[in-house]
Amino acid sequence: MSAKESISLNTMSPSVSPSTQTASILHIQTDKAPSSLETTLNLFIEQQSSYNKGLTDSISQLTATINKQSKCQIEMNSKLNDLKKITKTLNDHDVRISKLEQHNEVLATTIFITQRVTSLSDENLELNNTIIKLQSSQVISSSTSSSNVIFSGIPQQLVQNPLTAIAKILNSIDASNQTEDILDIRTVNKKQEDTVTTLPDQIKVSFIVTFKSSQIADHIINKKRRHGVLLIKQAFDTDINGKIYINEFLDPITHELYRSVKAVAHEKKCKYVWIKQGNIFIRMHDNSDKIHIKTRADLDTFKSS
Repeated sequence: MSAKESISLNTMSPSVSPSTQTASILHIQTDKAPSSLETTLNLFIEQQSSYNKGLTDSISQLTATINKQSKCQIEMNSKLNDLKKITKTLNDHDVRISKLEQHNEVLATTIFITQRVTSLSDENLELNNTIIKLQSSQVISSSTSSSNVIFSGIPQQLVQNPLTAIAKILNSIDASNQTEDILDIRTVNKKQEDTVTTLPDQIKVSFIVTFKSSQIADHIINKKRRHGVLLIKQAFDTDINGKIYINEFLDPITHELYRSVKAVAHEKKCKYVWIKQGNIFIRMHDNSDKIHIKTRADLDTFKSS
């Protein structure tokens, strides 16, 4: 260097590297005293120490920041893992809820079917009880009506006293002794339109006669069958034509069943259809067994045979 050259110390910022600082060295004025150089070097050393300290602080802060970021990252990863677990748990719950909904649907259907079956069972039980009551009522009615005999086709103008008229009819079939076995006589009421459209001398009446027992009633009916056709002229002193009918009196249910049996028997060309003590029987021909028709189900079975 020349004598007039100066040595100047550039103050470096801590961000400049030591190599750069080394490259930018002082300009030393040769005209200054040697102590000035020493002072300048000391100042440089102090600045370098300050820089190093600043750099160390910056590195410490950066390290702290990096550590903090690492900790945050660890916490974030932990939360992400927790979120994944929560998501998996929610998915599992969705599957369980779906299964529970399906189970509830099946359960609701099962409950409905069970209630319906129970209701139908109750209805069936009630229906069976009703059938039993009706059958019992029919048996009682049949046993009661089996002692009743209906006399029909009697001209009204010939009847002054019902007992006298029935006695004449019994006498005509050789059963006059059974007059004493009569407990009651009831007149069967005709419909009003029947009496209005019929001439007075053509009006017929019917009587329900109750005897002491079913055996006596059965005896009267057998007498009539053995007698055959009973004409009005045979029972009464009259010229009126017509027939008198004597049959076992039937309750409405048995009477309706008997009419149906007669219709089916006519279709199948049965030879015999009769009633005995409230029971209906059919016989196809002389050599066949008699068939007891108790209900319409029995009639349906016979009809399809």
